[in-house]
Amino acid sequence: MRLRRYGDTAVVTGTSIQSGLGNGQPWSGRFRFTRVWVRRDGVWRMVASHSSRIADAP
Repeated sequence: MRLRRYGDTAVVTGTSIQSGLGNGQPWSGRFRFTRVWVRRDGVWRMVASHSSRIADAP
């Protein structure tokens, strides 16, 4: 995970391993994510989030 701070804005990027059930079927995979946080009135709030699955190696 990497955190970059720009004043009252912070950007967090990294990878994660996730798993769960979808339509009754188990799934799992590696994902790359980005989270954007903004500090307002002394409180950090997430204002944007995105994740994309990392393709399996061929």
